[in-house]
Amino acid sequence: MLQETDRGWFTDWKWHSASKVIKTIENTYNIKDGKERAYYSLLKYQLQFRQNYINKNIHVEDSLINYSILYYSNNEDTRNLALSYYLKGRTSKNKEAIRYLKKSEFIANKTNNNSLKMRICGAISTINVDNEDYKTALTYGLKSIEYGKKVNDNETL
Repeated sequence: MLQETDRGWFTDWKWHSASKVIKTIENTYNIKDGKERAYYSLLKYQLQFRQNYINKNIHVEDSLINYSILYYSNNEDTRNLALSYYLKGRTSKNKEAIRYLKKSEFIANKTNNNSLKMRICGAISTINVDNEDYKTALTYGLKSIEYGKKVNDNETL
């Protein structure tokens, strides 16, 4: 179930199931530092992020993603570092969001994760539309579509 947090939007039953798994991990394992803490923090933050997307009253804990970013920066895990910056960018405001998303884009370009690249470009496009920079928005929107085609993600497209 934890791997499902990497793809698509949750339905209610997936939220409940993912929340139960996270709670079980919290109550069962004594996760201190390192790789396990970074991955657990990334998954919990992603769950909070997705819950907050639907219900704006869900608190998203920055300390979780900050730990993941620090760990993955120091341990050369480009896939999870790019995902961490993407999530941090999605929960940030305007200039700060663009800064994190551009870091995510730079790192993701070193991977073959076209699904994440699609989401990054889509988020950058949306922010640029909101800021009325339509030329940049179009550029990133088209990039997002190209990555979506590569992974056959018709739902997101």
